[in-house]
Amino acid sequence: MTPTDIRLNIARAFISRVRTGFEDVFVDAYVFGSTSKRMAHESSDLDLFFIIHRPTEEERQKWNPPQEMKPGRNLILFKHQEEIYAIRNSFEEEYEIMISCYFSYDTQSYDFLKRLTGKTRMRWNELF
Repeated sequence: MTPTDIRLNIARAFISRVRTGFEDVFVDAYVFGSTSKRMAHESSDLDLFFIIHRPTEEERQKWNPPQEMKPGRNLILFKHQEEIYAIRNSFEEEYEIMISCYFSYDTQSYDFLKRLTGKTRMRWNELF
C-alpha cells in the first residue's frame, strides 16, 4: 500500500466515525492536500474538512454555551470538541499520523473550502 492509500483508508474510517457519532450535525466532509492529490509520503499529514449544520436559534436556546466561549466561535464544534478531538487523538495514536481537521458551517463552507483546498479535494462519499 502506498502512503496515499493508507491515508485514504484512515480518512474513510475517521469520517465514518464522525458521521456516526455526530449525524445530527454532519453535512459533508472532504479530504484535501497531498492525499487528495495522491502525492502523500510517509511523513504527510491527513487533511480533513468537515461541513457541519449551523444551529437554529431554537437549538442555540436549548444549549446555552458557557461564558468562556469567545464570540464568533463555532457553537457546534465548541459543544462537541472534546469528543471530536478524542476521536482524532485516538486515530493519530493508533495510526501514528497527524490529522488536521477543519470545520465550517454549511452556509459559509463551500467558498471557504475552495480557498482552503484549492481545486484538488475528494468528497467523503468518493472514498467508499
